[in-house]
Amino acid sequence: MHRSSLLALLLAPVLGITGCDTTAGGPSEPREDTSDTTTTDAGPEPDAPPVSPWALPVPLSIVGGLPVFMGSVDGGPEMPFLFDTLAQIVFLDEDIVGDVLYHEADLLLGDDPVGTLQVKGRSMLPDEVYLGMDLAGLVGQAYLWERFLVLDYPGGLLYQLPEPVDVAASPPPGCEGLPHWTVDVQLQNAFPVVRPSLGDAGVPLLADTSSPMTTLTRSTFDALDDGTLPRVAGYLWTSTSGAEDAFLTRIPSLRFGALWVRTISLPTGTSW
Repeated sequence: MHRSSLLALLLAPVLGITGCDTTAGGPSEPREDTSDTTTTDAGPEPDAPPVSPWALPVPLSIVGGLPVFMGSVDGGPEMPFLFDTLAQIVFLDEDIVGDVLYHEADLLLGDDPVGTLQVKGRSMLPDEVYLGMDLAGLVGQAYLWERFLVLDYPGGLLYQLPEPVDVAASPPPGCEGLPHWTVDVQLQNAFPVVRPSLGDAGVPLLADTSSPMTTLTRSTFDALDDGTLPRVAGYLWTSTSGAEDAFLTRIPSLRFGALWVRTISLPTGTSW
C-alpha cells in the first residue's frame, strides 16, 4: 500500500588480477620463452544471491492491541511511537516540542532515516493512559503515504521495504504456504477507508490501527439488526470528541472479499 524511500546499497566485490613475468635470462644468453600464454576464460562471476526483502525487520510491540515501535527525534534517545493510520500527519508529544503548534523535526523511525518532516505538537496523555506507557508521538499518513510497510502482528516485526513486494511470491518469514488476501483501501481526505461486507450489505469503515476493536455506528447496526443481534448495555465510548453511551454486540461475520472474520464482538454507539 505504501512505498518507501529507503536507500538500498549493493556492494559488488571486484577481483583484480595482475601477472608478472618472473622468468630470468642472462644478458648475453636469451632464453626461450617457455611461459604459457594460453588464457582460460573462467566465464562471468556468479551473481550474488538476491537479498531478501525481509532481511532486516524492526521490532514491533503490540501493546493493548496497538502497534508500537521505536524511533527518535532530532538525534535524541529512542522512544516509542504508535502507528496511527487515522492521523493525517506525524504528531509529537507536546513535552518534546514544547507546544501544540507546527514544527520541523528530524526523525528516525525504526531503521528509516526520515529526515526533516513537518510535525505538530499534541498531548499524548489519552493514548498513554490506555497503553500504560509514555509515547513520543503518533505516526500518520504524512509518513505512511510514501512508503511500503508490512506489520507482522503475531511475529512482532515491522518491515520497512524499499518497494512493494508480491507477498504471494515472496511471503514474510513464517508465512510460507499460508493464504493471503488483498483488501482495497481508498484514501478519503487522507483517511483510509475499506468496504467490508456485514451480512449482505457493504459498509464503509475507517481502517484505524490506533483502535483496539472494530466500532460500528448506531445507524449501521440498526440496518443489520433483524431483531436477533444482542445488545449488552452499560458501556461508555470515549474519544477526542467526548463520551457517550454504547453497547456491545456480536455479529455473525465481517467479510473482506474472500477473508471472513466470524462471530466478532464490537461496540456500537447510541447516537453516532
